Amino acid sequence: MTSKISSRWGLDQLPAGLDWGGLEYAVVESPAEVHFLELGEKAPVGEWPCGLAFGPRAELRWLRRAAGYHLVYISDEGKCLAQATASRDLVRRGRRQILLWGESQGDGTFYEGRIPHVLEEYPRQLAKLADSGKRLAVRTQWYSLEENGEETWLFRCVAPQLAIDPDRRRGNG
Repeated sequence: MTSKISSRWGLDQLPAGLDWGGLEYAVVESPAEVHFLELGEKAPVGEWPCGLAFGPRAELRWLRRAAGYHLVYISDEGKCLAQATASRDLVRRGRRQILLWGESQGDGTFYEGRIPHVLEEYPRQLAKLADSGKRLAVRTQWYSLEENGEETWLFRCVAPQLAIDPDRRRGNG
């Protein structure tokens, strides 16, 4: 199945009826707060001016700007945002990981120096892994998009995980 990227912009609010199915985690932020959430039945993300919700097959990013909300949706199931302003096919290029550099505080909270406070709403599963002293990462899916004869690479988040030791991946450890 073809992976797709689609977008909408200039919206007064996040559209009703967004498909949150399959989006398991979200990082939401405002000028004063950042939270890393596990998404349940009701995604409490609409009140946040900026965010990223992701899961095994899709990712939704949104940002409230002066001209309204801008949404970008990537789907590995060929889906697009309803009434998308633009959409394109993507070529899958493999999976990687991005290390999370923060530190567990040992009580289920997480501190990341680039965020001005302790993350108290951290997914329970990840908090347990972080408390074990192991490095955490986010698994990513990479894509390429060809436009005007030029190839652009982009990625989406798939799932949090324990970091893969590069030596172990190469068979050295």
